[in-house]
Amino acid sequence: MPAQQNNAAPSLQTMIHTAFGGLNLSAGPTAIGDNEFLGLQNLMPYANGNLAVVPSPLLLSAPPTGKSIHALWCQTLATVPYIIVQMTDGSLYFYKQSTNVWTLIVTGTTVNGLSVTKFQGSDASGNPEAVLFADTTLGYASWIAPNTWTIIDAAKTGQAICVYSGRVWIAIGQSIVFTSPDGYKDFTLANGGGSFTPTDPSMSTPPIQLLVAQNWLYILGSSIMALNNVQITQIGNTTNSVTTFFVTLVSSSVGIATPKAAMVYDNTLIVVTNIGVFVYYGLTAQKISKNMGDNFSGSFYISAATIFGKTVLFLDNGYCFQIEDNRWFNVDFSVLPTWITQDTQVFDGVTGYVASATGLYQFAADTATAVACFVHTKLFDAGNASINKQVTKMGIEFFQNQLVNPLNVAPIVTLRYRADGFINSSRTFTHDNLNGTLNTFIRDTINLIDRYFSMAVYFGAPPGTSIGGFFWQFQDSTSWP
Repeated sequence: MPAQQNNAAPSLQTMIHTAFGGLNLSAGPTAIGDNEFLGLQNLMPYANGNLAVVPSPLLLSAPPTGKSIHALWCQTLATVPYIIVQMTDGSLYFYKQSTNVWTLIVTGTTVNGLSVTKFQGSDASGNPEAVLFADTTLGYASWIAPNTWTIIDAAKTGQAICVYSGRVWIAIGQSIVFTSPDGYKDFTLANGGGSFTPTDPSMSTPPIQLLVAQNWLYILGSSIMALNNVQITQIGNTTNSVTTFFVTLVSSSVGIATPKAAMVYDNTLIVVTNIGVFVYYGLTAQKISKNMGDNFSGSFYISAATIFGKTVLFLDNGYCFQIEDNRWFNVDFSVLPTWITQDTQVFDGVTGYVASATGLYQFAADTATAVACFVHTKLFDAGNASINKQVTKMGIEFFQNQLVNPLNVAPIVTLRYRADGFINSSRTFTHDNLNGTLNTFIRDTINLIDRYFSMAVYFGAPPGTSIGGFFWQFQDSTSWP
């Protein structure tokens, strides 16, 4: 008996993607979460239905005539924020964004040999609040704005410095020296100053960075150690005192290769290593880069900035982590020449700064210039990866997101996009000179037959513009063979 024919017309289905997570480079393109992306460049997953264009760095100033930037550090002294910049010739300047003025601090510091910290308020001996420097050649120095530079101890040629428990701690070679309590000039042993050498064999090289978080002093180098419980004890019936503390190994396998591979944000230590990005709460570690694969190094820099009210960690390889929502994306700014240094200013918010040799920039602050963006969704199987689907239409929605105030006037949007399967792709469609002030839905008719489908989008728009959703219309094409 012949089989009964089924003449019912195939039904068209619509899939809409508006649940926006972050970038995932670790799993396969068909296996990542439905809310994750294969590519997400210069677009921040701000919220569901809102992939926001990330502002480019804003050029604040070129360095003084004849100078090239080498390194920078952000400090606040007497409630005034400063960006301290070392030039390639060793000269040291401070820059005030409020006045757009460069001022020379001192000449001749050691290139690749300077580290910076601050002593908050006056110390017990009446020395005023100061920014403190360890120089691997010139020794230990202080700077008091606007122009007082003092060499405190030329013999203390350290490679890392911090303030912890009311003392200054300086790593000099393999050892660490520290001042007496509540002071930054007195290293006298009888007054509670002193030194020690981390003895764990995992700290095989001299410490690279000293940072303080959650009442721990972290010692970072080829491994991570932590010091706490600093106490001062009187020696017998004398006026002399001795300082005691505990040193604990935090990790023998996690380390850094440059001081700027570690930072403290919101009282939490954040470390970029060869095996990923970790955050430390006391002695407990959490890896936050599991979705990003093997794309990190202990020689990378990490800093923080506020973008549209959300705190973002950013690395000099372009990867960014949105802290509140645990979402990754990346930036690739053609307006910035070679990215050589960066830092974070915590003052009236969280501001990130980056620099090339020829310019100082505020990270993600140019809200006027159009940005070239790219996004690639995961490969969806529409609930059945075993059969082909025939995708007949695709579309994308974008809108003005109100995150830039005042709004950009008449933003112009350009769009190139295609549908990608696992094997096949549709042709690329181009739409130019679109009005970015409107809530706009662009759609095109295609013919893609594949077991999976996705969308690759090249999107050009000024900040304040967002992608709101991705759309596909499809039907089942063939049964499972």
